[in-house]
Amino acid sequence: MKFAAVSGQVSAGRIAAARIHGVRTGPSAMRVGRWHRLAVRADVDRTKVLEEVRDIICEQLGAEKEDVTGDAKFADIGADSLDTVEIMMKLEETYDIQLDEEAAEQLQTVQDAASLISDLVEKK
Repeated sequence: MKFAAVSGQVSAGRIAAARIHGVRTGPSAMRVGRWHRLAVRADVDRTKVLEEVRDIICEQLGAEKEDVTGDAKFADIGADSLDTVEIMMKLEETYDIQLDEEAAEQLQTVQDAASLISDLVEKK
């Protein structure tokens, strides 16, 4: 079971959203340790992010989806430095995030990009 503290007002909508995500919302959630607040946590579906990153790369490069696997290196699927910049810009726009230039330069594979995106979205 997942737990995380939430501050501020707790509405019926937030409780319903928590139940949808499998988070404990009853009295037992209120008694966990010293935390006496509702337990809610938003998880990122990393598989979905990987699929969306693959779709964006295919769109940007005109590549076939079966060639753009998680293990595929950007260079191996035909992405030059300009393509990579365009892909990163599209990912920033899609996920409403800001990619650190140094971190983006370290990305080698499609999975690296999806993992970075997932991490940044979780921190939002």
